[in-house]
Amino acid sequence: AGSVSCQPAHLDQLFLEANADGGPNRGQAEKYNAARALNRREFLQCVVRIAVARYVMTGRCPDVSDAIRTLCAADIDQHVDPGALQDSNAFRARYCYTPEVSAALSRHEGSLRALFSAYAGAEDSDSASSVGSLGSTELLSHEELQRLCADLAVFTPTFTRREATLAFVWSRMRYVDEMDDASRTKMVHLS
Repeated sequence: AGSVSCQPAHLDQLFLEANADGGPNRGQAEKYNAARALNRREFLQCVVRIAVARYVMTGRCPDVSDAIRTLCAADIDQHVDPGALQDSNAFRARYCYTPEVSAALSRHEGSLRALFSAYAGAEDSDSASSVGSLGSTELLSHEELQRLCADLAVFTPTFTRREATLAFVWSRMRYVDEMDDASRTKMVHLS
């Protein structure tokens, strides 16, 4: 059940409050913060505000930390797509860091490097439009991976653009400072 202080209109207001752009003093620090989207900090702010509205303001939890734990356990974990809960490090340990996979990759290293070089930072890539001036010939963007998959005809009814996007997102290493150019470049590309 919902709460009186956490209705759709309240969620709209929370989004607007968290996504406030700071007006004309926004500056360089917010250059990657899209006007109609939440960055990671804003998303976490919304999670905390939702927990407060749903659990603290209703008296169901005594403090914010309990409310966040309850929101995650009772609301998020129970309804989230299982794919969102995958553990990239466990996947890497189980499937990537094995002698057999290493040998298979080594056997095809030349052609894999050639493919990467051909698609990473490709001049005709659409990646510049979504990542600003962060295009890199040493990193592969999401758009470049999509183009590679399309060109290789790997998309099927069971491996779609969505699965390629999930593979991309799950493969990236995490970077804390998403507003710094160097960190942002690594965040939006595969290395």
